[in-house]
Amino acid sequence: MAATSKSKLLTWFKDHDISYDEDSILITQDVVQGLGVIAAKDLSVGKKIAHIPKKSCLSVKTTSISKQIEEEGLGGGLALTVAVMVEKAIGKRSQWEDYFQSFPSYCPIPILWSKSEKQTLYGLELYDSVQQELVSIAEDYNEIVLPFLQRYPEIPKRGTCLDSYLNATSLVSSRAFF
Repeated sequence: MAATSKSKLLTWFKDHDISYDEDSILITQDVVQGLGVIAAKDLSVGKKIAHIPKKSCLSVKTTSISKQIEEEGLGGGLALTVAVMVEKAIGKRSQWEDYFQSFPSYCPIPILWSKSEKQTLYGLELYDSVQQELVSIAEDYNEIVLPFLQRYPEIPKRGTCLDSYLNATSLVSSRAFF
């Protein structure tokens, strides 16, 4: 499956006018880490190593639910997280599917750790931060995201639960630039 992930991603790059200097950077594949990008050699400051059109960057403007996000006035990380969650839920109908398949299903950030894993943080400031973040994410989901999803019947309900939102949060928090 891993080789398929890389080839699907490279095909997705081609289909979305994304190019990169193959002499300067490599798309790598690792059983544990998955796909990654590394420098093939020392790079000079200012050297162009890739071309990625804005239309090929998943954002609140390029998601299939951009109109709904705009109508609702959603913004920032919450809007991008909703976009990622919905695009993943859409699956094969999403232009981002082959891009997403190159990601892990979630990033193992502390908010997604098991209860026993989180317990290892007990007594540290991080433990309280994780607990507060989980409460905040659940509140955002219940008070903003869920009502948003309910107002738009065209958005799939399958794949847009709180767990899906948490997984999308992990992907956005580990990859997004604001």
